[in-house]
Amino acid sequence: MYTVMVVEDECIERQALILMLRNNFSELSVVAEAGNGIDAINLARLEKPDLVLVDVGIPGINGLEVIAVIKNEQPKTSFIIVSSYDNFEYAQRAIKLGVEDYLLKPTRLETLRQAVNASIARKKSSHEADSTATKLLNRMESIRPLVEHDFIYEVIANGQAPELFRMLAFWGLEDHGGFCLIISEKSGCIRLHGMIKNALEEVGNKLVSGFFNNQSILCVMIKGPVQNDVIENICGFIQEFLKKQGYGDYNIGVSKPLESAAGWPNAYRQARIALKNAMEENIKIKNYDIPGQLSPAGPSSENLKIWSKMLVRAVLEDKDDQLKKLTGQIALFLLSDNEFQQAREEAYKMMILLEQELGRTFPTLGSRLAADAAILELEQPRHLETALLSYIKQFGIMIQDFRDQNKNSFVDNALLYIYAHYQKEISLGSVAKEIGVSPFYLSKLLHRHTNKTCTELIAEQRIEMAKKLLLQNYSSKEVCYQVGFNSQNYFAKIFKKFTGLTPGEFRNISVTETG
Repeated sequence: MYTVMVVEDECIERQALILMLRNNFSELSVVAEAGNGIDAINLARLEKPDLVLVDVGIPGINGLEVIAVIKNEQPKTSFIIVSSYDNFEYAQRAIKLGVEDYLLKPTRLETLRQAVNASIARKKSSHEADSTATKLLNRMESIRPLVEHDFIYEVIANGQAPELFRMLAFWGLEDHGGFCLIISEKSGCIRLHGMIKNALEEVGNKLVSGFFNNQSILCVMIKGPVQNDVIENICGFIQEFLKKQGYGDYNIGVSKPLESAAGWPNAYRQARIALKNAMEENIKIKNYDIPGQLSPAGPSSENLKIWSKMLVRAVLEDKDDQLKKLTGQIALFLLSDNEFQQAREEAYKMMILLEQELGRTFPTLGSRLAADAAILELEQPRHLETALLSYIKQFGIMIQDFRDQNKNSFVDNALLYIYAHYQKEISLGSVAKEIGVSPFYLSKLLHRHTNKTCTELIAEQRIEMAKKLLLQNYSSKEVCYQVGFNSQNYFAKIFKKFTGLTPGEFRNISVTETG
């Protein structure tokens, strides 16, 4: 028998996890549960569990810190994170702490079953498998596109060395150099980008890549000095691959080799210049040789749309740090790709797109935030970021004012939606989507006005309706499914939490009192 401890601050979610464990894993015994970091550490010292399921965002000492403390005191304890955080920084820290798996909420039984069974299998096995970092990276492959996108975006936006090192550390590539190449193929097919990437990785190359503005950007990672013949071999392999796949209308720009992660933005720009020269000279491939000026091309309208959506999302979710960082990256990109006059014009287009996006999200506000033409008169490039950020903050202030004026109606609409749809599989996310606000903002509103979470409000409505049905002589099983629960045991648990009675006890007492 293996012992397990569950660490989760949300009582309902903690009990749901415990029920899933007890009902589906005969080899497990739940020996402890905790709602905060201090209790978790103390209970771990007492019970010495084989496995700990822990949420990252528990109050006080967070989940990662709890893991670090328990791991230091009990090295043989295994950990599975169950969390709503999908940020790769948490994943990276989890790798270093030796976490076995990282499950995103809401937790599905099948996902939990796979992770726990794998943990039990490892406990039974006496031999050492691959390193914990490698195993976790393999299981978290779905996070890779997010990290890759962020890295390529940082490279394009002339990101700072510490940020680049941090991202490369996700794969353990922070000590690698290499070279950058950009492939422009007439069809602009993202599928071809994936094919090239897979082909290179299948023959042992390490790379971080992205598909941006209909071009494949490949950062080929090489540890140690980068020899020219290595670059030639890889480029030759790509050309042969394109030929075999029937792609002949392409151009490739190749940077000089670099020895440190800090050089990736410069390598990208070298590859851009080489690609431009290859197109102008009508040749397939061109290596960067001498410094040249990259003609202003400007971002595509599609890129401006994507950026505007990202900015709107950051404003709606009150992520000031992310908003400032993203605005800075956009300003840097506009300035690095354009003459100053063109950069100002692109920034003005961005303002118009933000205005349009606001109109789609809040129809009554769309006409109240006009793009600021003063940005076209800026005299210094360094003022571009400030002007953009100032405009976007006006955007945020207007939305906040609108929310403050309508917050009671948001709460009322959320409650009405819960009352009307409690029988269905609803959540904070689905309720927020229905009334047109972010889950984060709705959660704050509900707690401020009702002192309850959305999960508690949904459960409360279900129990109230269950009480009425029980008094109409429906069986507990019928009531359970009619009010939206998927498990009779969980229904009975929640019913007793709200009423102090089991469904059967409630019906018997009510019948006696009315009789």
